[in-house]
Amino acid sequence: MKSSLFYLFAGFFWAKSVFGTTLPSGLWQIECKDGLIKEQAVKGNFVTSTEKFYADRNCQQISFIFETTGYVVFTAEHVEWIDFTYLNVSLSVSNSQAIQDLNSRKVCGFTDWTISDSKDITGLRCALFNVKKETQIPHAGDLKYGIFKIEVDRLYYGQMTKENDGSTSERRPVGFNIDYFKHLEIR
Repeated sequence: MKSSLFYLFAGFFWAKSVFGTTLPSGLWQIECKDGLIKEQAVKGNFVTSTEKFYADRNCQQISFIFETTGYVVFTAEHVEWIDFTYLNVSLSVSNSQAIQDLNSRKVCGFTDWTISDSKDITGLRCALFNVKKETQIPHAGDLKYGIFKIEVDRLYYGQMTKENDGSTSERRPVGFNIDYFKHLEIR
């Protein structure tokens, strides 16, 4: 009887540690760094990531906002592993010069970009950061494989490299980024 209870409790705690893992809910942020602010709103396994690109290094003049939504899943193999499934990627532009440029180049296939109008760019090819080369935006259902750790109120993700870009489980990052998200508020 004692051994049955032991296995029952051990199984319960193992299942809770593997399947009960989540990121702490709330708003996480990487403060302004070289014209970029990153935020993540976490609620259970649903995550909305926002990247705000500014025209200036001090994050005063907003230019672009990327918003990515999806779900995170934690794996049973390793406690640091995290898999992200994309649902949606959108872009809004807040700079009139950028609007003119995007429209003239038909970025993501659109010629009707307007100030602060969010466009769904999920699965499209877009010449955003390199005007001569289009980048494939993730499709809904695409996966990104990563690692994470939490130290007090700091959330670290894996450092993406050319070799370890998170495109497959085998190409999952092996080291952590020095930049971290700080837990700002609980939601």
